[in-house]
Amino acid sequence: MAKIREDLIGSKSGKLKIKTKNNVCHISKYLTSGGMAQIFLGKYNGQKCIIKTPKESRETNEREFKQQNKYIEREYIALSKLEHQNIVKSLDFGAYEGENYLIEEFLDGQTLEGYQDNPLSENDAKKIILQIAKTIEFMHTNGFLYRDLSPDNVMENKLSIKLFDFGLAIDGFNNNNEDVVDVKRTRGGHPYFSAFEQYNEGLATPTGDVYSIGTLFWFLLTGKWPTEWGDFSPMVDVDVSEAINDTVLIATKKDWKERYQNVGEFIWAVEHEEPHPEILRGGVINIEGINYPIRKKYTIMGRTDENSKADINVKDPHRFISRCIPSISPRRKGHCKIIRENDRYYLEDLNSENGTWVLFDQSKKEWKRIGRDLPPRIIMNDGDVFTFAYSKPKGHYLTFTFRNYGK
Repeated sequence: MAKIREDLIGSKSGKLKIKTKNNVCHISKYLTSGGMAQIFLGKYNGQKCIIKTPKESRETNEREFKQQNKYIEREYIALSKLEHQNIVKSLDFGAYEGENYLIEEFLDGQTLEGYQDNPLSENDAKKIILQIAKTIEFMHTNGFLYRDLSPDNVMENKLSIKLFDFGLAIDGFNNNNEDVVDVKRTRGGHPYFSAFEQYNEGLATPTGDVYSIGTLFWFLLTGKWPTEWGDFSPMVDVDVSEAINDTVLIATKKDWKERYQNVGEFIWAVEHEEPHPEILRGGVINIEGINYPIRKKYTIMGRTDENSKADINVKDPHRFISRCIPSISPRRKGHCKIIRENDRYYLEDLNSENGTWVLFDQSKKEWKRIGRDLPPRIIMNDGDVFTFAYSKPKGHYLTFTFRNYGK
């Protein structure tokens, strides 16, 4: 048992008075334990507060105690540099019998966990997510990455929010320095709310926070806890506007290079209800109103499947846009491949069973098949319409449009 909790239980009055650096803190009772700290309720300078100390005892696990002691100090450093109306306030910091403690303001309300199975309307979800995004944008501007955004680290009261739990925040981040991915190699965060490259590979980037914002937005819109990493589309579960669907989908791309590259782009997309212009540079595939930017040299398209290796997967199970499932046909990754060479884009069918077709004459509905009526690889022009699994007996399975927005 940690020292403060031990002394609190041992006190006859059930209260513990600690002379702090700037005042006196009265600790009244133990509340709960988190991942790296235990939480107490108390009063500081006459106002209600919480006190954080290391969770583990020095006697039982010295290495873990030192790590958690450092966690408390790191959170204090972050909060002392990040004064914002949507960030919990730090009141005092010190050490008690060798244990660091952090005194913070007491927050009224409930965490966003309360919206599990109880989703918000699109408008209310936007009000909350914009506050969160603008707060994290403020952090980035001041050299910090948050790295720990999840429903249980956001307190909400009448749609007004405050972020707390800053033990994983890292500073020294330069918003214009892409090398941060090579510098800050520390794993951490919340599974599925933290980006894959952060939680599994220890790469800290501003797009990692973008991913967490997008995933939290999806949670507020659907009331569902994510059980996998990207790409999240609320349209699968609830009726949301195409613009919001696009925004969530782009923010939660598993590949960090395909997301909004900074929080400002995400904010712009939510406020303007359309993807940020930066996202729409170059080639874009539009499928039923959803834009998929083509940023890689080779982009595979296919049907969503647990074994699929495609870069663009359509999740609707009723659209059989590819039967090239690797577990059945190991050499086949998807239905077709888009090749990007300088400013030109080419489409190549991957020997799919049903074929990839191009609409040549809108009025006559004339379609030509790649690799049969046309060469195996054709150039894609702005506005071209394509379809998968097209044949006269079967009809269209899915159509998509190619748009080229230039440099």
